[in-house]
Amino acid sequence: MELPYDKMFNSPIFTFLIGPDKKEYTLHSAIVSHVSQPLHKLMNIGMLESHEQCAWLRDVDEDTFARFCRFAYTGDYAEAAPDIVLDWKTVGEEPNGLTPPIEEEHLIDEEIPVEPPIAEPEPMPSPEPDGPSNPVDPEHYQVTDPPEETHEDDGCKKSKYGKKKSTKRFSIRIRKKERPQEMRSMELWESFATRKYSCVVPALLVPSRPNTEACEDYTPVFMCHSSLYVFGDKYDIAPLKQLALSKLHSCLCQFTIYKQRVADVAWLVRYAYQYTLESHDEPLRSLVAQYIAASVESLTGAPEFDDLLQEPGPHAKDLVCLMVGRLNRLK
Repeated sequence: MELPYDKMFNSPIFTFLIGPDKKEYTLHSAIVSHVSQPLHKLMNIGMLESHEQCAWLRDVDEDTFARFCRFAYTGDYAEAAPDIVLDWKTVGEEPNGLTPPIEEEHLIDEEIPVEPPIAEPEPMPSPEPDGPSNPVDPEHYQVTDPPEETHEDDGCKKSKYGKKKSTKRFSIRIRKKERPQEMRSMELWESFATRKYSCVVPALLVPSRPNTEACEDYTPVFMCHSSLYVFGDKYDIAPLKQLALSKLHSCLCQFTIYKQRVADVAWLVRYAYQYTLESHDEPLRSLVAQYIAASVESLTGAPEFDDLLQEPGPHAKDLVCLMVGRLNRLK
């Protein structure tokens, strides 16, 4: 149910102190109460926070809370931008093989002699024709047809020289070998890509931006969605949880796993398992684990992924079980 604007903006202001630095955010209490019952109790249950109209959320990230504020008022939030990380080996390289510009100090003033243009030779007069000057009437010419080729019953044709030429055509059809493992791998990816989330998506929702370069670190992008999910889970904001899962899913569907970006995926797995409750059907864990199972070919062999599997914790156990189940399906 949508909150009336007059009730929203006429409600008292409540101050939230966010993070260890206690950065202040002031919001209308009615809109906060509308989206979160635990925060409503914090502001109105008669505790110290309700009397002072101020609460300190020390374990909440500032960027996460800022996005929550936008969601509370508009129903949407902006996705974080990736960090650009340039390796020292690639800093001096020119993109796409373009020639680097020449600096002015390396330019030398020098007069280059200009050669005079080469004169074109005068056209030679065309020779007089040897034949008659009058055009020949085309009716005086007779066009003869080439000798017809006789066909025989054996599927060959005979030329005017009496030799047989074979006219039989042989059709060679190369049958593409089916690869059931690749087909089943595509089925696993389709199963992940077609996941649906019951969120009310605003009309002007900006889609996730796909990564196009290996230097784009998507850890901040993954964090913005997953941390909002954790915030929504802690303060019982179901619409925010669904929206964060939907956006993270869309981001992962468009994410290209460069070898330099395997660490971003490993970070997402660790975060999802560290800040959610251990449950068989926990939504964030389920989303991340299914993505790993569908993308294991792009991750296997990377040191960051191998380290992830060797770490203690439930994430390693779940990932190994999913990978074993995937191998069984590919048989």
